Order: sequence, then C-alpha cells, then structure tokens
Amino acid sequence: MGERYKKTYFTDNYFHTIDDRGRVSIPAEFRESLEKRTKGKVVLMMDGDKCIVVFPYDDWEKETGERIKPHLPSDPRIDQSEIDFRRWAMSSSKIAELDSHGRLLIPPSHRQRVGINKEVAIIGAGFAFEIWDKEKWEKEINEIEKRRNSLKKGEKDEKPENG
Repeated sequence: MGERYKKTYFTDNYFHTIDDRGRVSIPAEFRESLEKRTKGKVVLMMDGDKCIVVFPYDDWEKETGERIKPHLPSDPRIDQSEIDFRRWAMSSSKIAELDSHGRLLIPPSHRQRVGINKEVAIIGAGFAFEIWDKEKWEKEINEIEKRRNSLKKGEKDEKPENG
C-alpha cells in the first residue's frame, strides 16, 4: 500500500507586508507544510472581493477537480449552476509556487480585486489559508466576534430558569 494521503490543517493568523513586486512571505509553519506536501505548489482562488484563498495544489486538485471535471457547457448531465461554478472557479484561480525564500507572488488582478495594498493578514482556514487586506480582516473579525457574542447572549436568554 502507498503512503496514506494526509491533508494539511492551517491554523493561527499572521501579519505581513507585501513587497513592491507583490510578494508576501508565507508563515514558516505554512511554508514547511507546503514544501513537504506539494514542493510549494499552491492554487490561489479569489473569494469574491473579500480575500484570496490559498490551497495546497494536491488538495485543490482532488477536491475542486472532482467538481470541475471537463464537460462541455452543453452537456445535458450538468446544470447551469455547475457550469457557473466551474467558470467562476477556474477564472479566479491561479497556480503558483513559493519562491526559494518562501514568498508567494500574488497577481495584480487578485490584489486589486480583493483590495490588498501593503499590509496583509494571513489566516488559517482549515485545509486552506486566506490572505486578506489587514484592515478588511480586522473589520471582518470584529463582525464575526459580534455575531458570536450575540449568539452566546441569545443562548443565555433562551435557557430555562431553574425552579
């Protein structure tokens, strides 16, 4: 039997600066994992105008590739939502590699679309990690914390009183 396929799990968050060429240094923990698994090969995919999601190439190929099998748009076995997903996913994706210094070149089109300027947040997101404009991330995490707190408050309000 071959070596068992094992996914990488990305956690934590880091703040970095993008250089004038559009390169960002990837955190050592992420970089080491990517080097072992994919020799630094990744796929950058835009999440609308929010952030750039970075997948290890082999995970992207297995997970996304299964859904984006090459079909003609007129293939009667697939519906329009699958065609739309494939077009969006493939047109917003870029295959890239870490350079010898552990940096990732983020294409200008991706930086512009998600509003990345100089300061970025790199956050673990499970089987991928995300690159956000730092200010945008700080607003997003504050909103997430507000939603979490309101859920916690709602749970307390709904608990039945004892006797």
